[in-house]
Amino acid sequence: FHKLPGDEEARICEILEDTSTEQPPLPLHFPGVQPLGGGVAVQVEAPELLRMRQRLASAFEGWLSPQDQQRFRPHITVQNKVQKETAAALYAQLSTSWKAFDGVGEGLILWRYRGGPWARIDEFLFPSIE
Repeated sequence: FHKLPGDEEARICEILEDTSTEQPPLPLHFPGVQPLGGGVAVQVEAPELLRMRQRLASAFEGWLSPQDQQRFRPHITVQNKVQKETAAALYAQLSTSWKAFDGVGEGLILWRYRGGPWARIDEFLFPSIE
């Protein structure tokens, strides 16, 4: 989520804690890269992540920004807010050499934006499956 109310931090932490304790590790697939206009991102395919995100969106109802109410397209931003030519060059480089791979999501992290730097608030790990 891009923006949640800071004055609800304690409740947000409770929701994330409750969600994380019930969530097994998330299988993730990274099939390729995609242009972002002024940047580049790695695509993320993860049906279980989509379901968890929907549960969280329901729990955060009333707090979500218009951006967070849009369809969720998971990705990892590699580059952002650069000239289109710079982004296009990186996209061309990465897309020609990209090899799809898999990974595992192990938890959630809550960050707070402090007008420049980000501050890590808390981490909510999923239970391990052994």
